[in-house]
Amino acid sequence: MEPLVSFHVNSYNRLPLLRNLMRSFELCNEYRNIEWIFVDFGSIDGSRNFIVNYAKRASFPVRMIFSSEDDHFNKIRKRGLLVNNHWKKLRAILGLYRNKAKELSKGEFIFDLADDQQFIRKGHWMKEIFEVFEHRKLKVNKNDIASLVPFAYYRWRLDKPNNKRFPVEKASSTSYYVAKYKPYVDYSVMRKEIFNKVGKFITPLDFLGDSERKKMWQEENEAIDPWTDYENRCNNFGLVRVFLKYPIFMLFPNVLPSYLNFSIDDVICKIWTLEEMKNKFSGLDRPVSSEELDNNYLYPEFSYDKKSSFLNKLYEGILRVKSWI
Repeated sequence: MEPLVSFHVNSYNRLPLLRNLMRSFELCNEYRNIEWIFVDFGSIDGSRNFIVNYAKRASFPVRMIFSSEDDHFNKIRKRGLLVNNHWKKLRAILGLYRNKAKELSKGEFIFDLADDQQFIRKGHWMKEIFEVFEHRKLKVNKNDIASLVPFAYYRWRLDKPNNKRFPVEKASSTSYYVAKYKPYVDYSVMRKEIFNKVGKFITPLDFLGDSERKKMWQEENEAIDPWTDYENRCNNFGLVRVFLKYPIFMLFPNVLPSYLNFSIDDVICKIWTLEEMKNKFSGLDRPVSSEELDNNYLYPEFSYDKKSSFLNKLYEGILRVKSWI
């Protein structure tokens, strides 16, 4: 029997993009032994209603975790820890929702996503992912992949020193690269056994009996960062990160304004097949970048600037006020 795959998405007040993500999944996915886990920590824009309705019509199991990030922040504050800026809020919530989703998952593989992403390749790409995990296991005689990266990086990110790669490896139907550094990134695929081996992401509530770590949290010491801590533990276990040459999904710009209530019949980005990607990019000796796949989502109004960032925050504030009335 084919392995069960748990898809996990975090949702927060980006309903148009969440719809786009799920629409693209329906258009691209051909693997059937799946479940979806939706985690929402406070959306008030209709995202939760969408998730509930999606679960009713889905042909696969759907689990939902609905909670409040504000309640979680207050719980931390009551224990004497600050949650007073973006740095702390992001790191206070990161480990919590990932831990909850992974604990709830029943799959042998966990596929992490965010609501501002889109599947861009139609086909049986889970088969390719299984092949990469198996190819790597046969080569090094153990399961050593902490994260398989299925998304397209921006080219400038691919060229960063921490994304340097060893020469290409070839599984039976696809190619991949092993990263020289940094064994883990978000929004990747991992075996659940590896998550259980490495352990949970740290959260501020783990620091309560440790005065030194509490002090590091208050001072925003990077050593207490959940990403840094998780990467270090993956390194300690000798785990690696791998990139698919031909991406399965892509990420939108970080501050794509959530007030953009676009209405589309199709999806935002072009959808490819593996054959189309191979025909166009087989000559590349690196993973295909997002710019090479589709620039349509990089319209000026989608790009990062101070105005869009301000309007995005303003919109979030309006939503919160409406929820109090």
